[in-house]
Amino acid sequence: MFIGQTTLVRQLTSLLATDRLATGYIVVAPDGMGKRTLALELGAEYLGTVVAELHRHPDFIYLTPEEKGGSIKLETVRELKWRLGNRSFTGKAWVVVDGADQFTIEAQNAWLKILEEPPKGLISWWLVENEELILPTIRSRMVTLRFGLVDEGEMIDGLTANGLSADQINLVLPLALGSPGRALTLVGSAEELVQAQCKYSQAKRFLDGTKVEKFGMIGEITADKKSGEMVMLGLVRELMQMVQGRISSANRRIHAQLEDSTRSINNQNATADRDLMSADLVWEKVGSWLQALLNFERTWERNGHLGVAADELAGLERFPIVEIAHHSQLLMTD
Repeated sequence: MFIGQTTLVRQLTSLLATDRLATGYIVVAPDGMGKRTLALELGAEYLGTVVAELHRHPDFIYLTPEEKGGSIKLETVRELKWRLGNRSFTGKAWVVVDGADQFTIEAQNAWLKILEEPPKGLISWWLVENEELILPTIRSRMVTLRFGLVDEGEMIDGLTANGLSADQINLVLPLALGSPGRALTLVGSAEELVQAQCKYSQAKRFLDGTKVEKFGMIGEITADKKSGEMVMLGLVRELMQMVQGRISSANRRIHAQLEDSTRSINNQNATADRDLMSADLVWEKVGSWLQALLNFERTWERNGHLGVAADELAGLERFPIVEIAHHSQLLMTD
């Protein structure tokens, strides 16, 4: 069962019901956000079957790299093109490419020819984590959908519908960081739950720490050169999700508060403007956090140079949680 992205799902369901879906979609989301589940649920509805039987349907095609870290090659796309050119049983075709950011350049160029003259009834879903690996010529011909973190209310409703108890939900909800798949995984694995609790505690301590505390943590983490870089990268990814989750929650409350304020004090626009400017300053600080986290990850992945990126992280000011709380009238602690 798919959890979250309520507005997006409603729009897609409406387009599907009225036969107005685009030929191709690029779905951008981290693993665990449900992009695969949604593609299968919509595909089953499009082809008039159920998810459990979808892989047996002659007009359903599922592509993914043959091995972890592998790629999807030109030969695979050629075979797909031949298959699409033959008779369709329903006059439709639903193609899911799981890990489409692993296409080789040659394979993407071959797919481009399919997009230029798509067979009637073809709808393709490219599931990716890194859209930058998709050629611009492909992206311009497909609709890009980006999943946001799932908020707490939707997570609770969705996990309850998936059979989790209130105690299980309370345990994994803060650790899931807006990812339904991660929540379900943690419930099913005691080992991963313990690891997540350790990572979460470490990330929270870094997020709310002073510069001195950050430098100390980085020193501890990187003392073991063999594992330090991997641990640091894991911490940064945890931080990115945690920061994004806090932004999402606080942003909704701030804007709701500002809208109410603006409506109720039409004769006090100057006050409302000051509130907006002050809130914008908070988001600038938050933006510096996200940018530093992204820079760290990119630097590490490109050349494995930890020192400069780590110093940049440690040099950040304390995360502006107090200012966010001031504007949202809610102390956003976890």
